[in-house]
Amino acid sequence: NDMIGGPATGDGNMISGNHGPGVLLEGSGSTVENNAIGTDLTGQGAEPNQGPGVETSDAAGVASGSNSIAGNVISGNGGPGVQFNQASDTAVNNFIGVGGDHVTAVPNTVGILAQRGPEAIGGISGSPNTIADNTGAGIAIVDPSATTETTGVSVYDNSIFGNGGLGIDLGNDGVTQNNPLNPAFGPD
Repeated sequence: NDMIGGPATGDGNMISGNHGPGVLLEGSGSTVENNAIGTDLTGQGAEPNQGPGVETSDAAGVASGSNSIAGNVISGNGGPGVQFNQASDTAVNNFIGVGGDHVTAVPNTVGILAQRGPEAIGGISGSPNTIADNTGAGIAIVDPSATTETTGVSVYDNSIFGNGGLGIDLGNDGVTQNNPLNPAFGPD
């Protein structure tokens, strides 16, 4: 239930140049809002965190509550802009892969890496994520533990463009062919 940053002007932090993730959330109920994560002081260049900009890890398996990542510039990181590792995470109204002017390319390796859903990426009308100019996929959805069910990741109401890989990559392995005989195990 931590708050990193806040909704008002001046509430945000610059979280850059760390050897691991910029922010690591464990447990549920935390909010990361209005921060610059992975950019330099100008907001137009990279001062990368070596891991993800924001990483969630619900290590205790808590399913109630949510980790909310909203209203941040998450760009220039050495890993994904955002990496979700457990259920009940949300990302809305972020600028991922672009600078503080919301235009200049400041790429992460992948915009959002979603593992072990369900996550909600976008979905609040009028509060889309801009996920652009990352070197790999805009959103990569993988779930190495999913052998009997789908990942359950919801992606909607986002602006995804100009990434080096697919806009949304199921499996993070390029184009995934439809398989009508597959009982929907894993990301396809």
